[in-house]
Amino acid sequence: MAKRFRATGSARYLDLTGDYAGASILLGNTPNTLRQHYTTGNPIENKKQLQAATHTLEAVARCSDLAQAKSYAKSKLDVEVLPYEQFLAKYGDLNKHSKKTALGSGCISPFGKQASVYRRKMNLSPMHFDVDHLACADILNCFDCPNQVIIEKVEDIWCLMSFREVIEESIIDHKSHSQFVRNFASLVEKIDLCIFSVDPKVRRKATKKLKQEGRHPIWPEGINYNF
Repeated sequence: MAKRFRATGSARYLDLTGDYAGASILLGNTPNTLRQHYTTGNPIENKKQLQAATHTLEAVARCSDLAQAKSYAKSKLDVEVLPYEQFLAKYGDLNKHSKKTALGSGCISPFGKQASVYRRKMNLSPMHFDVDHLACADILNCFDCPNQVIIEKVEDIWCLMSFREVIEESIIDHKSHSQFVRNFASLVEKIDLCIFSVDPKVRRKATKKLKQEGRHPIWPEGINYNF
């Protein structure tokens, strides 16, 4: 069984998964390598992706200039990193519907095109009832969405880290570790990139909060989310 991701449980976690990057990130350390990350994965293509992830994570972690780190994240994921006040100032007037998501990030258009796609995906048809008030909730695809903005605030990064932990623990719902890698390796890498692109002070405080208080209330301990 996957354990809560804490300093005291990291050794066992590493024994189970080999996820050195994940361990170092949530424990507040800089990952030196991903060579043993997802060691049971398939394929040459998977190896290429992980090598690229190594360079990405190390480059962001080593950025001495915070603006450079945010720019790097923007170029790789097409996602902005903004303090909450700046998020509201930039998008609040343009789109009155901009809001925070269950991930702790911001969405500048929760009722836009992506919401329509999500409703169809979930078979929520306007033929049966009014669906215009239903915002997009396709959280597993937020990190590929142009509407996402990472909120640079302790509470929100804590929420994002909690979500990452839930994803990691979903390994127990997979038939094998390689299946988990196929499903979520890319998502975890994108979350890691976002976490490393925020102000180090915010990241450290969020990491401390996760260790001391456990997960954010949106992603509580002991609940098995079937992704």
